[in-house]
Amino acid sequence: MTLYIYRDPMSNNWWLQYQQGINIGYWPGDIFRGLSMTAETVQWGGEVYSSRIGHPGHTSTEMGSGELGSPDPRSGWTKRMRIRDNSMILKYPEWVSRYSDDYDCYATYLLWEYMDDPEFYFGGPGKGWQSWRCT
Repeated sequence: MTLYIYRDPMSNNWWLQYQQGINIGYWPGDIFRGLSMTAETVQWGGEVYSSRIGHPGHTSTEMGSGELGSPDPRSGWTKRMRIRDNSMILKYPEWVSRYSDDYDCYATYLLWEYMDDPEFYFGGPGKGWQSWRCT
């Protein structure tokens, strides 16, 4: 599935588009005051909430399919990551990194060196799997 989020320079609305040309809906530009012209950060991945990150009693909620992020088709993944800057040309972001609040319970994996189409994998089973560290 290919999704785009982009700002319409005429209306300043931020559109969600499916494939090429199927507009699903938009967010009015005035609700994103800090994004009046551009965005500074783009994030891909998953999110699981826990008020106990790094402490015993962490959530058992799975992220993605519950598989640790790795180049495995069962992991959650994002492929063909692109941004559109003011040139209106889709391109791979110049600076990319991976991050997790809790690497003991969830994993991220970025496969980008020597590839035309970088891939980002993420996920994890949460509390209760083999790692004694994810408690």
